[in-house]
Amino acid sequence: MYGGYSCQRCPSYFVHSKCATRRDVWNGKELEGVHEETKDVEAPYVVIDDNTIQHFSHIEHYLRHHVNGVLWEENKRCRACAHCIGLQSFYSCIDCDFILHQTCAGFPTSIWHVLYNERLTLVTSEASIFECYAYHRMPNGFRYQRDDKVFDVLCGTISEPFHHPSHDHPLYYIPHDERRQCNGCNELASLVLACIESDCKFVLDFKCATLPLVVMHSIDDDHPFSLRFGKNTSGKHWCDI
Repeated sequence: MYGGYSCQRCPSYFVHSKCATRRDVWNGKELEGVHEETKDVEAPYVVIDDNTIQHFSHIEHYLRHHVNGVLWEENKRCRACAHCIGLQSFYSCIDCDFILHQTCAGFPTSIWHVLYNERLTLVTSEASIFECYAYHRMPNGFRYQRDDKVFDVLCGTISEPFHHPSHDHPLYYIPHDERRQCNGCNELASLVLACIESDCKFVLDFKCATLPLVVMHSIDDDHPFSLRFGKNTSGKHWCDI
């Protein structure tokens, strides 16, 4: 038998002591006698009416809600994730060009992440390009940050279990000594999300896990391109570039 840790609020949650004190799980802080942190995470926006919000990153103006597809041809980019608005619903400023995907507007102001065992804070101030810790891309939008750990908002909001339309099973971050091959791009990566089913070796790196499902491309300005996966593809899906 192993000793373990249990949650005072969730009696069914139990973790072996060896697992709970792993370096990638525990931050090394002894909390004996310390009151549990119960402070609620501040909401990212205030609802003004059915179609209007005031977002904490842009408190000087209200943001108006728009249904998907309105800005498809204008190539507008979300201030949070820096991706094109595309066919997604979004909020845009009534008085300036500030714009957020509806999904990005709802990202929490602080999080715990599977790759880091300290609370991260959502930073919305304009910044030069930074390097995301989960996948080494160089965005310039909002980011989750603490000390020298920085995540872009797409990687930062990945939580477990992670569900992706390319795979039937939930994915988890499992530390691994060796780099593993991503099923999306076939590249090797150190930080990956993996299926834990015994007979399944499916793996996604954070780059592929956060790819947009629909994009536009200059090769065909009139039609959107949808992301296809494995068994849903066929021999006719060859790159035209």
